[in-house]
Amino acid sequence: MLFIVYNNDFDNFKNQKTDKKGKKLPAHEWCKKYYKMNDVKSPEFVYDFWNSRPDALVKTIEDYSKKSKDPFENTLASLLRDK
Repeated sequence: MLFIVYNNDFDNFKNQKTDKKGKKLPAHEWCKKYYKMNDVKSPEFVYDFWNSRPDALVKTIEDYSKKSKDPFENTLASLLRDK
């Protein structure tokens, strides 16, 4: 999901139309289809991607927290706040 938020595509992902079977693309399939991220589930790929963009990772986590319907305490952003 963070890759989708990073690419400013959250609303498109959430509002995607269902296929003929009534299903929507899961986040990892969305990333494969629209961003050509074939290794999106690989820990090495994820680490390498975000390790080279630490500021973008923090911003993306904060942005996702604002868009998510989950309680703040259940988001990654809760780990970023000052204690």
